[in-house]
Amino acid sequence: MDKWEKQLNEQMNQPLPERIDIAVSNTLSTLPSKKKNRKGVTYAFISAAVVFLLMVSMSLLSPSFASSMKNLPIVGSAFEYASSAGILKGAQENLVTAVGEEVIIDGKTVIFTDTLYDGSQIHIGYMEEFDEELGHGDFPGLCRFTINGKEIGSYGWGGTGTYLDNGWYAGTVSVRIPDLPDSFELGIKPFKGNAWSVELPVEKKGKSETFIVNERKESGNISLSYHTVTFHPTSTAISLTSSYPEAYGDEFNMLDYHIVDENDRIIQSSSAGGSGQAKDGLYLNEYSLFYEPLNEKPEQLTITPFLDQAEREIAFVRMPWKEEPVTLSQGEVGSVTVHSIASDDDATYVTYTLKGEHVSYQSQSLWMEDQEGNEYRSHSAPEYIEDTGEYRLELERAPDLEGVIIVTVEQEAVQFLDDLQVTISIE
Repeated sequence: MDKWEKQLNEQMNQPLPERIDIAVSNTLSTLPSKKKNRKGVTYAFISAAVVFLLMVSMSLLSPSFASSMKNLPIVGSAFEYASSAGILKGAQENLVTAVGEEVIIDGKTVIFTDTLYDGSQIHIGYMEEFDEELGHGDFPGLCRFTINGKEIGSYGWGGTGTYLDNGWYAGTVSVRIPDLPDSFELGIKPFKGNAWSVELPVEKKGKSETFIVNERKESGNISLSYHTVTFHPTSTAISLTSSYPEAYGDEFNMLDYHIVDENDRIIQSSSAGGSGQAKDGLYLNEYSLFYEPLNEKPEQLTITPFLDQAEREIAFVRMPWKEEPVTLSQGEVGSVTVHSIASDDDATYVTYTLKGEHVSYQSQSLWMEDQEGNEYRSHSAPEYIEDTGEYRLELERAPDLEGVIIVTVEQEAVQFLDDLQVTISIE
């Protein structure tokens, strides 16, 4: 089977005395490391003749752009291979700023194709040469960022990518930096030395809407306060503060949040970031939680905190689809029964039911493979059908359903903190 990358890693800034800078990025399933068949991002193109003239003009004005276009494996964007629903949505809504900058990092070509910023996170798309044995390089793990040439303080980042079949790695990096202007130059350079550097144009695009909620929930010595919910084009952002005894620190560093709307639709998590400090025996923290973008504003959000494990073994369960219901174990949390699989011109749809104590948490770990190991995943949360109790999940379109394999993950039970559950009205 294909090798799998580890779950998203995020770099933490070095902590100041009694201060912790936290950058957390989590997903509910691991990401594939090989190129998969997927729908490309839809862009609004002008006529081919105008595009050609534009490219010729840019190549005359910018040697870097000319070199990039010559070497770029696919004339397009690294965002076309993104697994993030937010990045794909932002690209579809033309919120992307084209870049086309090329640098050499450790002897490998890296081409920055685009930036995307809507007021929440800065997303950077890049193509990187990779070695079949060693994979891609250390970018961006050993880099630092600047804004308009000035060093910045605390920030968090996370990245994912896809290995293409032609020796290139299509990657995305998402950076969280507070208090940004609407237009700026994002500098990237190594922590040590000056072997390379790049300045990427970033422009805020798209409309966001913020709601003040000010909801507080307490249980014993634990307190959670939710302040705002912001609907960005590429994400749903929730700001909150928390406090809990220092003795809870190791355990509560893994605190996560399960969110559904008034129709029990699951809002998928993408990442989180924040900072905190220890004071008078308590940890006092400020967080921003980022979830998938929503096409329609919900009337309310129900948030249930839960404690996840820092490390867990990932066990995959695979069953062939034979055009009849099939049940797959999901370990301690329950099971999933797939009832039907069908495709149209755009996507493949899986209809299934779940058995378990927290079925909404289970519902997100499901995808398909074909006989060659290509995967077909979802970029959005499943739809819950209230009349039948079924879930309907839209996957990347599988060209042939014959012989496809259904895949899920065995999961250890997580501890839901129901006494800290809160429902927030959006109004």
